[in-house]
Amino acid sequence: MLVYQATKAEFMDDVDRDLIADHITAAFERRIHRANPREVESKLAQFDAVHVPGAQHR
Repeated sequence: MLVYQATKAEFMDDVDRDLIADHITAAFERRIHRANPREVESKLAQFDAVHVPGAQHR
């Protein structure tokens, strides 16, 4: 189930501004009426994998 979709720049911005967990939680709540903490952890791990400190995101 797709609960979050964004460009890389939007994703990086959402994580940088601490919005990613809220976006994923809200999407889960809309679709299945409860949040899935593992999905939030997965997106944060993706951020860690692609994040380069000081780099500009396109």
